[in-house]
Amino acid sequence: MYVPGDDTKKINKAVGLDVDFIALDCEDGVAINRKDDARKTIRQFLDELRPKSIKGDLGVRVNSIDTGLCGDDLTSCLSSKNIPDTILLPKVESTEELNWFADKTDSLLKNDQKINLIVYIETALAFVNLTHICQHAVELSNNKRFIAAGLVFGSDDFCASIGASRTEDCSEVSYARQKLVLTAKAFNLQAIDMVYIKYKGNGEKRSKSNKLA
Repeated sequence: MYVPGDDTKKINKAVGLDVDFIALDCEDGVAINRKDDARKTIRQFLDELRPKSIKGDLGVRVNSIDTGLCGDDLTSCLSSKNIPDTILLPKVESTEELNWFADKTDSLLKNDQKINLIVYIETALAFVNLTHICQHAVELSNNKRFIAAGLVFGSDDFCASIGASRTEDCSEVSYARQKLVLTAKAFNLQAIDMVYIKYKGNGEKRSKSNKLA
């Protein structure tokens, strides 16, 4: 479940729900003029408000490295009293971005602290480099402060990247979804499918999930 990082009311409501993962969002769920508010709200939550009864894992989706905002996002949440279980890193296209992330987390985390890393694959270039990205992430996990945990398919940005129009049956992303699953499993990473936004009613959602499975 994604929750806007600048909305304390929604964060407090989300942590009481029976979900397996909560992602506090600094990226797409937060307007550009609210990014600093999101950092401060998430930091306060991690420092003071995080209840011990959260049933699932807690992550923070930071802004992509190319925006220039990621460094501040990481500094804020990884220097907090309670660090998140996972960092979700959007729009990764190259191994160089993983090197940057590894150096940044090395400088921020203390003692034996480690975090999980989930990488978003959202562009044509990312899919061209997907094997290298996965291999490098796993290799870095051996001596850096993060554990490569999974991949997320960012379908909307991917379609924008290749100039595709969205359809009801999602046929335009079938190849990309299959490639992400195959590559993730080759490196023992979790494959996480695209977001399904029609959250009311389970019929169509169940049908699409069964089709992918």
